Amino acid sequence: MNKKYKLLTITLFVFFSGILVTISNMTKSGNVNCSGTLQMNSPGDQEFLFNGTISVVIRPGTESIISIFGTSVSARQPSPINTHLVNRDITFTVLSRNKSDFYLSDMKTTAHPGDSMTETEASGLLFDMFDLENNRLTVRRYLNTFVFGDVPLPLFICVKKR
Repeated sequence: MNKKYKLLTITLFVFFSGILVTISNMTKSGNVNCSGTLQMNSPGDQEFLFNGTISVVIRPGTESIISIFGTSVSARQPSPINTHLVNRDITFTVLSRNKSDFYLSDMKTTAHPGDSMTETEASGLLFDMFDLENNRLTVRRYLNTFVFGDVPLPLFICVKKR
C-alpha cells in the first residue's frame, strides 16, 4: 500500500507540474496570433459603421502585423457610394514589452488595391480600434483569447489561431 501511495503521489506531482509549466509558458509567450470579427461605429460622430475581420500577429523582435478586411458604410452618403472596401495592414516592430503592454515603433499603414476607405476615416477608425496614439498596445491573454485594451472596456477581442 505504501508503494502505491508513493507512486500515486509522484504521478500526480509530475502531472500537475506539467500543467503548471504549460500554463506558465502560455502566459509568458510574447507571441500573439489571433483573428476575430468586429462591427463598430467610427469615433466621434459615428458616421461610419465598420464590419469585418481582423487578424493580429505580434512577434517581439520581428515585424508584426494587424490585417483589417471588411466594409465601412457611411450613414450620410447615399447608396452605393456610401460603402467602402477596407483592406489594410498596420505593420510595426515591438520595441519592448512590460507585462501586457507592447511598445511599438516603425508603425506603417498600407492600403491594398481595392481599398476605397478615405484616409480621414481610416485614421480615426484604425487608431480608435487599437488605441495606437501612444505607440502602445495592451494585450491580455485569457486561455485561447486575446483582449486588446483594458479589461472593463476592451477595444477588441480575438481568438487564437490553431
